[in-house]
Amino acid sequence: MNDITAILNVRRNSSRCPDKLLRSFSGTTLFDIALSKLLELNIPIDNKWVCAYDYAFLSPVESKYIPVFRRSKESVSVDGPLTVVFEAVKHVTTKYFMFINPCVANISVKTLQSAIDLFQNSDFSSMTSVVRKKDWIYDSNGKVIIDGTVAGGDTKKTQEIYVVAHAFHIINVDFFLKNDKYWTNGVNDPYLFEINKLEALDVDDENDFIISESVYSRLKK
Repeated sequence: MNDITAILNVRRNSSRCPDKLLRSFSGTTLFDIALSKLLELNIPIDNKWVCAYDYAFLSPVESKYIPVFRRSKESVSVDGPLTVVFEAVKHVTTKYFMFINPCVANISVKTLQSAIDLFQNSDFSSMTSVVRKKDWIYDSNGKVIIDGTVAGGDTKKTQEIYVVAHAFHIINVDFFLKNDKYWTNGVNDPYLFEINKLEALDVDDENDFIISESVYSRLKK
């Protein structure tokens, strides 16, 4: 079995959606939603980590009896290298770690657990969450990548692609630390674990926050 440490790697300084993890979100917060899901996962309690610099994140975790890693100020101030952003990984003792994105409020514990169970009983080197999509695709220069007109404009008949959802990644610790990247991008590295569009809603900016909160409020009724 492939043992996994699940990690919430959180910080406050979002320029596009300030304090998004700690501000009110449908009567709770994005951080509390993510923490609740982390606690529900069927993995050893010692393999559930919260990694943060600000005590606004660390204080609520103290009573949960799960490991807490105090991130450095540098770690929460930069977007790379990855091994600096995820500096806690060098202390992980399992073969793999799972990054759970706290900005993805609508993914269910069932989906996260299904991904873990599948990975633990496979020979995959890594895994990521994806959404299946059929569409007309152009690059930044206007060059066609997928030509929807070939199928008469019917998107149901166009080529399928898989878009990374960033809801979670499962990564080999040694490979990550040695190469400062998640995977090789070979076949099944990462394995593409499909989730639905609502579960994939990711809060990057204020518009995302409004949409995700609305969906979360609707789904929890």
